[in-house]
Amino acid sequence: MERTITPERLKQYEQILLGKETMAEESVRHYVRNVARFAEFLNGREVTQETLEGFKAWLVEDQNYKKSSANTFVLSARSFCEAMDWDGLGIKSYTMEYQYGKKMEKRLTRHEYAILVHKAMNLKKYWLAMLIQTLCHMDLRYSELPALTAEAVRKGSMEIERWRHKICVMIPRQLLVELKNYMKLAGISSGILIRTSTGKLINRSNVWREFKQLCEEVGVDTGKITLHSLKMPGAEDYYPYVGMEE
Repeated sequence: MERTITPERLKQYEQILLGKETMAEESVRHYVRNVARFAEFLNGREVTQETLEGFKAWLVEDQNYKKSSANTFVLSARSFCEAMDWDGLGIKSYTMEYQYGKKMEKRLTRHEYAILVHKAMNLKKYWLAMLIQTLCHMDLRYSELPALTAEAVRKGSMEIERWRHKICVMIPRQLLVELKNYMKLAGISSGILIRTSTGKLINRSNVWREFKQLCEEVGVDTGKITLHSLKMPGAEDYYPYVGMEE
């Protein structure tokens, strides 16, 4: 069987991703778009180790993508090959140098963190206050937030899937206390915690808009509160917890 990317296989891949309980619909669309871009690069050619490596180089050398951006396409291409059960294919992401000093400049100070969380609470946007605290105290990707449910909070742990493996992640004890308080305030007894009125995970673009507005209201640099900067190494020990009833 030829290892080519067809519309039928793209649809099959989309359905496989949608079947993962821990993957948000927006993330699924992002992965599918990236694989479609890979298909454009292939232009009917077969997926081989050589074309995978060529795609990776083409993104940076010909399309002028930053290596960090190119890595998202590499991840999607690798995920697609795994979903198709195409053995013998593998592609590594670009190695990124860790610039500790630069990252520290983008980190929220403890004071900025506290005023942002308090401001979100004052606006009665409790979900936003808890999203900031959760991302600062747990190593979670945004696409994994559907696994943060009322049931997981009561159990004290959540199960996520990374690289086709189920992983049990313990929720920090103090965060559990605040999440339970949040559940009471928001009237949530089951399902996803960071959610819309219909019970679905809040759209990533809407979250960014809320983050930006919150930063502007209290005078904090908007570049310091991205979904990535909140997940910096050591953040769980750096920021204090802010109680829901404070």
